[in-house]
Amino acid sequence: MARGDKSDVRATVLSAFEQGYPHLALELLWEPSARKLGAWTATVRDRKTGKTIAKGIRRDATNALQAATVTIPERFRRAGTELKHVRHGFGAVRPYVYGDLDLADFVKHAFRASELERHETNPGAFHVEAQVGDSVLVLEIADPPPAGGAAASIYVYVEDVDRAYERALKKKAASVAAPEDKPYGERVAGVRDSFGNTWWISTYRGEAK
Repeated sequence: MARGDKSDVRATVLSAFEQGYPHLALELLWEPSARKLGAWTATVRDRKTGKTIAKGIRRDATNALQAATVTIPERFRRAGTELKHVRHGFGAVRPYVYGDLDLADFVKHAFRASELERHETNPGAFHVEAQVGDSVLVLEIADPPPAGGAAASIYVYVEDVDRAYERALKKKAASVAAPEDKPYGERVAGVRDSFGNTWWISTYRGEAK
């Protein structure tokens, strides 16, 4: 996979519309690579102009669409949809979550979060902002955890709740509820991180019949 410069944003192609690019009318072209035997080429293109925005190559064709990752240049990010009064231009409502130092790594691993910025507020204490889909988490993390911080409950949508649940458990989260189909058209699971925050993880599957 070719790497972009530091201003590029990593995005999963199937989540592109959730990453803040709906104005581009993106489409995904997925086809065997003409240059590498057994490899696949993913191309993200703007349907309105026909221009290629990003391209990547993946060697493993197994579950290729779910795993394909490309680099989308920063200049395309949130163009036309940016909120000037909001930090980073999107995510006007943000969960403010306290936790141990491992919380940032937990959300990256479990929910495929992308870290937008990190500031050391005190020795061993950090303010972190991380993007999940079209939303932003604000994390206050430290060792020991921030004094006065209270545990919270957060509801997160993911593409595959079962996989996200397993990834969370591998990061030593405690199970609150195993993945289960709900009568309101979602499959939901729950975990609790090391600080005590409860993360409800869901995949929307359409209205229940």
